[in-house]
Amino acid sequence: YDEVISKRKGFRLKEFKLICERGGQNMDRIVEITGNWKPDGVFDGETLLVLAPESKEFHSAREVNAQYCSKMEVVYAAGTHYSILQGQLVSRAASRIVDFLRRLGHVMPD
Repeated sequence: YDEVISKRKGFRLKEFKLICERGGQNMDRIVEITGNWKPDGVFDGETLLVLAPESKEFHSAREVNAQYCSKMEVVYAAGTHYSILQGQLVSRAASRIVDFLRRLGHVMPD
């Protein structure tokens, strides 16, 4: 909560707790709906994981996805997990993706 309040003045603890509770309920529902689905095996094709450098709490996605992707490349864009595709930050993520696709031989516009 301290990190949130440092960036969003006036954000009350009661609201924060409510949002966290609802988020947890949503995650529980997703797991319930999908039956805690996991891939049957390992994908052997080229894959790209784009991470946000300012959101280290999501960097564990590397280890999780590596279990299912044998040829995974990991790159960093800019911003946080929530801002990586917002405003001016999106161009950094897009350039990482375009570079990856070009290395695979795909023709991409400039």
